[in-house]
Amino acid sequence: MNIFTTCKSRFFVILFLFVALSTMISAQTTWEFSGTSYAFQKAHFDSATNIIKTKLGIQMHSFGAPYNQNDTTCLRVINEDTNYKNIMFSQVTPSAGVGFISLTNRVFIESATGVPDSAYFMASYLSKKSTYTDYMVMQGHPYAWTTDAKQLEFQKIVNFLISEGVVFCTPYEYWQYVTDLSIPRTSKVHVILKLDDLRATTSYFYPCFTAYNFLVSKKVKAGFGVNNMWNLTQSQIDTLNYYLRQTDTAGTLLFELWNHGLDHSQTSSTLGGNWSSPSTWASGMVPTAADDAEIPAGVTVTLDISNAVCQNLIVDGTLVTLNTAATGLTVYGDVDINSGGSFTSPALTGATSNIVHSMTVYGDFTNNGTFDFRMGSAGTTMRMLNTTFAGNLNSVITVGTYSSGNNDFNSITINKTGGAKVICGSDVFLDQGSSNGVSQLILTSGIVETGNYSINALSTTTNGCCFSICTIVC
Repeated sequence: MNIFTTCKSRFFVILFLFVALSTMISAQTTWEFSGTSYAFQKAHFDSATNIIKTKLGIQMHSFGAPYNQNDTTCLRVINEDTNYKNIMFSQVTPSAGVGFISLTNRVFIESATGVPDSAYFMASYLSKKSTYTDYMVMQGHPYAWTTDAKQLEFQKIVNFLISEGVVFCTPYEYWQYVTDLSIPRTSKVHVILKLDDLRATTSYFYPCFTAYNFLVSKKVKAGFGVNNMWNLTQSQIDTLNYYLRQTDTAGTLLFELWNHGLDHSQTSSTLGGNWSSPSTWASGMVPTAADDAEIPAGVTVTLDISNAVCQNLIVDGTLVTLNTAATGLTVYGDVDINSGGSFTSPALTGATSNIVHSMTVYGDFTNNGTFDFRMGSAGTTMRMLNTTFAGNLNSVITVGTYSSGNNDFNSITINKTGGAKVICGSDVFLDQGSSNGVSQLILTSGIVETGNYSINALSTTTNGCCFSICTIVC
């Protein structure tokens, strides 16, 4: 190969990589505090502030953008509220003279979102220890630390930092230390535990408290990033107030709530495609168990694999199951089908046998759009999606009025542990089954609480309901 041909080949590779990178970047057009208008950001920022004021009587002083994505408009909005003194992991540097400081000295405690990793932390910590001598910010997502192994990794990290003699502080407390010279100086490094995504939803709220309890036992300070808090219940408020009253041995508060946005929203310009394809997703990566899967309006995603996972599923566009092979999805948080959104299991014209898909949900299932999990003719073109509600946290099912084309489950399995419940937030319907297209309500374990509503299994066959170890509370 001559030199000219080699250069052309290298140019092609560079051009290809540039185009691929440009496509990935353009796939994600806006975030809650990046790429959106001043009016949008101002409304979200102020609303998040006011919700915490109203619900908990607390003025927040620190901010961290969802996904750590912010722009100059965001800095303008923060600077207009003089109560705010910190921004963490800002993507743009604040101008001199603004009324807040930017905290950017990051040391990793997770090797991936929701995966605390003591070895990964140690490498990050040792690489920055001689540089970050004033402060370090360590970001984690305790809502996803749902196993004993993950909790143990986090505890190892905290115990090591205690042995190092660091000064744990909240974000606002560090601002006070920097700006108030009457506070005694120290040569020790300050450590800010930035714990993200405390939300008023089942899958994001209660899993956090194992880590919080450990911090209380060790008298270690941290900041909790809050969003999606408008539906806080009185029970959740009482729980939060318990933690917000906890103090260290000197009597100072252990925990601070900081503004993590109103709804953690992001808007994608992806063109859709198969779930298993990285190019389908705005991030350029297929969702993991710690990632929210968000399908925007105007976009269609096809569930095409048997082992798809996500943390929360938010459908504003269209989600369909593949109609040529069985697929499976596990949602470790909530399913939200919003107004205009659609989640269906389409039939296949000309098919000669059924296909049964599966979905396991650990959190809530809410439909304000359309879902139809039984479509086609039984025994031939029918495609069904069976739903299991699992885990040790409560799940609330809230759907609309039943019809053969909406609010239409096929089979439901209740398999809760640890006394967890499936709670009806509305009437729930399972479509009519048949001998060659079974629809069942299977009660394996847990508690079903119907309240003023009912679960209606419309099956016309004798196998419409199966019971094991389960309690029904009306």
